[in-house]
Amino acid sequence: MKIKIPPSSIILGFWLKRISTIILLLIPFTWSGSTQAQEPSPLLDTGTFVYSRLQLGISTTVSQDVITYALYPKAVDQQRMWDVRINVPLPAGVTFLSAEVPPTFTSNFDGREVSFFALELAPQVEIEPLIFKVSVEGLTNSLIITHAWATWKNAGFQVGVTIPAQEQLSSDSIIIAQPQLPQHLVFDLTGDVPQANYDLTSLAFQENGATLGIIFNLAGEIGKAGQLLQYTLFIDGDCNIATGEHQQQRGVEYRVNYNLEAGRATLTTWDAAIKDWRWDETTRLEAALEGKKIGLALPYHLIGLNHQFCWVAQTRPKTGDLPADWLPNEPFLALTRHEISSIAPNPIVGNLAVPLNNGQGFYDVSIFSLPAGREIARIPNARQPNFRYDGQKLLINHESVGPENLYEEEVNNYRTIFYLFKNYSATENIYEYDLTTGLETQVSDGSRDAYPFYSPQGEQLVYGNVSPAAKADTPPAFHLFVQCSLLPPHQEREGQCQNLADLSLLILDGEATPAAINYPVWTPTNRIAYQTCSGSTEAVACGIHLVSAVGTQAIEGSAVPSQLTENPTDLPADAKFNMIAFMSQRDGNWEAYLINEDGTALRNFSNSPVSHDGLPTISPNGQWVAFVSDRAGSWAVWAAPLAGGSVQKLFDLPTDTPWGNGDRSWINERISWGP
Repeated sequence: MKIKIPPSSIILGFWLKRISTIILLLIPFTWSGSTQAQEPSPLLDTGTFVYSRLQLGISTTVSQDVITYALYPKAVDQQRMWDVRINVPLPAGVTFLSAEVPPTFTSNFDGREVSFFALELAPQVEIEPLIFKVSVEGLTNSLIITHAWATWKNAGFQVGVTIPAQEQLSSDSIIIAQPQLPQHLVFDLTGDVPQANYDLTSLAFQENGATLGIIFNLAGEIGKAGQLLQYTLFIDGDCNIATGEHQQQRGVEYRVNYNLEAGRATLTTWDAAIKDWRWDETTRLEAALEGKKIGLALPYHLIGLNHQFCWVAQTRPKTGDLPADWLPNEPFLALTRHEISSIAPNPIVGNLAVPLNNGQGFYDVSIFSLPAGREIARIPNARQPNFRYDGQKLLINHESVGPENLYEEEVNNYRTIFYLFKNYSATENIYEYDLTTGLETQVSDGSRDAYPFYSPQGEQLVYGNVSPAAKADTPPAFHLFVQCSLLPPHQEREGQCQNLADLSLLILDGEATPAAINYPVWTPTNRIAYQTCSGSTEAVACGIHLVSAVGTQAIEGSAVPSQLTENPTDLPADAKFNMIAFMSQRDGNWEAYLINEDGTALRNFSNSPVSHDGLPTISPNGQWVAFVSDRAGSWAVWAAPLAGGSVQKLFDLPTDTPWGNGDRSWINERISWGP
């Protein structure tokens, strides 16, 4: 195997910051002759590819001008080895510092080479690493190069018959390219699969604040999209083989996959309850292809915020009898444990849309640049904004004059107050605002449409409306509607898209009449999260629920909702990646929370029991959550890193009275963070 220097574009092109560098080499040795003249050693035959009896995992960690080399020798067949010697020449320009070994080994440095010796190496046993450290202080080299070589004697009844008494092996070069930059490389055996475009030569991890860059390096050009190939990293979040799906002695809970046929990168989560992957709830990831590499960006919060995770990688054709390529080929468990050195979030950037009371009984939506809070646009008589995924457009709820009625309902000792309009004018509709041109386009037809939210692709929307499903003998109640497109229903050509009240009303399984639901957000997994205190049985199930976005009357049958939270004050506010942001009084006062779509990782990010905090919105990169708060005596926008850490004030709202009353209470509003 030849270990090539990674192209500089790998180092410079994917998510690099100043953190530790780790390079991990999984080196297959090939026989190069023994110290005695005899027949060549037979190698372990695994089909068309052969492995040496000795494999060596080598990792290097670069931190604060110190490189730590760690070597993991392993006898991969059943033969005992003795008199094992492993040598590594000191790279040019570095200074030797120290060496550490497990009890079965000794070490020595003679000024040129670091050497390790063991009387015996047992078969199929992973030992503690052989470690030595060097200093690179003041070194300007762009490459640090060395290699490893080993000799050993074999033991067993086949020695002198089919196995030589002594063997000597040499590795290819161990190369750290631009060691001042962070990267973690794991090298694979080349030539162990028949096609170069899925023959994995190395896997790279590159930490960038709260995002992990994952790079598949291949032996050949990837080629055009549409090929039936996929590249997968399986992640064992708790490093426990007993949890998750069993893959190569790992219990994996997350599947990061690039599908070359579809040209799409996704994250899928393992569901322990059904013991299968949630294929219908995948999260899209950023991806980039260039030459012989595929780069993916994985926000850490999607896999939990632990200090480490374990992994195994696979590349394979989706059809046919060609073999898959696994990394590592042998189960080097210690070497597939990734330590997260830093989860510092990226700087706060983008635009924030905030509805503010204009003093005339209405709201105006102000758009502020982040983090300074400079107002760059204002949309009069508008509220409840929601940015499209690209930040170029946003949905707004235009306001109009109309008296309000107050309805109060008490459920399970919680008091929930609904403020609803009557006698709306025709100008109370959903519009789409173009941030570039300043033009508005009408999107909905109903005068009471509210809480608009884009679909993940920005081609549809969901919103609430009180009038179509309200009964004469009951107080008005919001219901959710899913439009076919961003055209007002009267402009649609198909009947099922025109008749919104009859066909596009969101219907839940078992409901004789539509449930009273509100505060919709559309998740990246094509589900709608909403707040409700209604159910199909006599038992009232209050809280946040999730349901498929296709469960309207236009579709045969109905959608089965699942309950995510159990507090009637939980009000969804935003959804990005696999998270739902909501505000709630569950802890006694209004606070800002996040929860994963599977109900895990509930977190209070505002965490201020003496203030009002709410209207949370998730940053476009999934690394921050912003919310409004009066914790400092006046209303302002604050932000908290999802990776954990202190909240920080971004800017004060430009008015002392930013919110209205009744239906225009602040808890009925929404802020939105766009790129």
